[in-house]
Amino acid sequence: MAFWNSSSAPSASGNPLLLKPPTDLTQAITSGSQIVIKQRREMTEVFLGFETRNQYLIFDETGSPCGSVVEQGTGIGAILRRLFLKSHRSFIIHVADAQGKVLLEFSRPFFFFFSDIAVRVPNGPALGTAHRRFGLINKIYELRDPNGQTFAQIRSSIFKIWTFAVRDAQGNEVARISKKWSGLLKEYFTDSDNFMIEFGTKSWTPAQRAIIIATAISIDFDFFENNNQS
Repeated sequence: MAFWNSSSAPSASGNPLLLKPPTDLTQAITSGSQIVIKQRREMTEVFLGFETRNQYLIFDETGSPCGSVVEQGTGIGAILRRLFLKSHRSFIIHVADAQGKVLLEFSRPFFFFFSDIAVRVPNGPALGTAHRRFGLINKIYELRDPNGQTFAQIRSSIFKIWTFAVRDAQGNEVARISKKWSGLLKEYFTDSDNFMIEFGTKSWTPAQRAIIIATAISIDFDFFENNNQS
């Protein structure tokens, strides 16, 4: 049984998966070899430069849509956080299937230097966390289970700005998060971020896969929000 199988999970409205008949998000995450997360931009952000809440669509390994990732908060407080705190802002993000049912929740508090993102089932248990760590020549994240034990680490060179290798305790690459280049003009004017998550051949638990996905979202905020590599 999948980790998010909960009848009490809330629903999200307005899930815009209209490209193809949607597929099952649970199956895509728990058993798929890869998923693609594509950021959606609202017209006010594209043309006016006004920072709106981050929204993404999830596609399975066949290219079929299967879910969405949406930053919560549309009130004045959320607007001010995006305006003044930018990528360092606190947030709650919902991961929902094509029918709008929220299956996962990512949360991250405000931070000055190093981000920490937590993953949980809505109205259910915590699944784990991902923590960014200091590195002079590497981008480092520690991926941890609910007991605080590290099950994988990201250690990618600062010179490989598009690639984030997920490594086991022996330092072997066992999965990969890659930002996909979408063209100079699109990158500059729309700040559009597309990520591919390749789970590799390792037998990840569903919870571990969820934490890898949350780490990809955290990476987007940390390194690519506002086209700022800080």
